[in-house]
Amino acid sequence: MKDVMRNVAAFVDGRNHAGDFNKVTLPEISVQTEEFRAGGMDAPTEMDMGMAAMRVTLEGETVPVAVKKLMGRPDIPLTLRGALIASDGEVRGATAELTGRFITDNGGDWQPGSKATSTLTFAANTYVLRVGGEEIYEIDVERMVRKVGGVDQLASIRDALGI
Repeated sequence: MKDVMRNVAAFVDGRNHAGDFNKVTLPEISVQTEEFRAGGMDAPTEMDMGMAAMRVTLEGETVPVAVKKLMGRPDIPLTLRGALIASDGEVRGATAELTGRFITDNGGDWQPGSKATSTLTFAANTYVLRVGGEEIYEIDVERMVRKVGGVDQLASIRDALGI
């Protein structure tokens, strides 16, 4: 087996938050499509109409006060670093670098004698994912960049728009 997630650490606004979050969910990369069928076509085809919003969730059993104080502030850098391990012991790094803002803070239930969990949601405007140093995604919503495996899928649209 290769590339099994062994551990993860979060860095928010340049500060190390290793140990604050025990579960991190990366953004779902989802291209929104609409069906298109014109005369002479036997079936509809899916047309790329842009991407869905990118959201990250951070869950933990601590109360990360420094992170909570960033709620709603724009352009917050968030870096998630993972260690991927193979069955032969090889370790590779995975890094997700994002910018955006925290948009929800679910403080969870506070109950005597039990852990309090909290969940923070981060709305990303930029997202770069690298695995073993290889860039998988580079997405910049405001600059209209969507690179997947090094191919900029929106370059011709930017050219057509003159941006």
